[in-house]
Amino acid sequence: MNSLWWHDWLYPKVFTVLAAKAMGVPVAMSSQGVGPEFAHPLDAAMAREMFSACELVGVRDGEGSARILREIGVPESIVCHTGDDALLYEPEGRASDLPNFATGDADRILVGVNLRDASTYQKGYAKSDPQRFARVFDAIAGRHRVHFVFLPISYDEQDDDRLSAQRVVDAMVEGDAATVVSAEFNAAEIRRLCGEMDVAIGISYHFTLFSLAADVPTLLLYQNPYYRQKAAGLAGLYEIPEMAINLDDNDDADLEKHIETMLSQAGRRRRELVARNKELGERVGGARSEIARRLLGAQE
Repeated sequence: MNSLWWHDWLYPKVFTVLAAKAMGVPVAMSSQGVGPEFAHPLDAAMAREMFSACELVGVRDGEGSARILREIGVPESIVCHTGDDALLYEPEGRASDLPNFATGDADRILVGVNLRDASTYQKGYAKSDPQRFARVFDAIAGRHRVHFVFLPISYDEQDDDRLSAQRVVDAMVEGDAATVVSAEFNAAEIRRLCGEMDVAIGISYHFTLFSLAADVPTLLLYQNPYYRQKAAGLAGLYEIPEMAINLDDNDDADLEKHIETMLSQAGRRRRELVARNKELGERVGGARSEIARRLLGAQE
């Protein structure tokens, strides 16, 4: 929920929720990602009215979205953490059983990658630089037995992840150390793919979410306010603020260092994610039960 998608996300949902409220129909929300901050006072006012009309508002990234809801005047008492509804798609089996999944040598470290080009989302957003990522990945491949697996989340024409991935691989000297997964998969299958990786590097919110939820150490990259909000929200939720990396503030050497550090700390990071995901699972279960209780109580 933000001002970027006001015409097809924010206002249609506002009118739907307020209509339900006027008709006496109880409404609850789950899996809400809020931000970047609302760019226009009217957007903020309408969002406040919509969220405040709900029995409960479940956010997907904890404090990241909860802070913005408080700032626009939504009562703190109705905000809870439900996690992301996409995690209800449970992965089954192994990604290696899926068609068109090739990773080269089996003994290499698998590095899941998603480099979403979000330059079309808003005027002034920087375009992805495939040459930069090619240089960094070549350097890492020269020092480690890694295989970069580019996993698409979006297949839309304006931001197809396969296109941005192929531009990076085409620019790499170590092109044999990379695979672009070109087949289209559903959410459960994509979660399965993310869970097969040893570490991950990504921009797409759901790519980084699926990776972290599978206990995969992940670098969260961003280069504009839209993905800064998503990266900071997830990094805060998982208590790994140092893993959210602003590409504008880090040169090639810095990015290489971040990847090297993640590779060297992968074992410890994975253990920490196992513990954190257990905590979050318990919190999410309680919030969803409370939503069900309130909706059923409101109907009695």
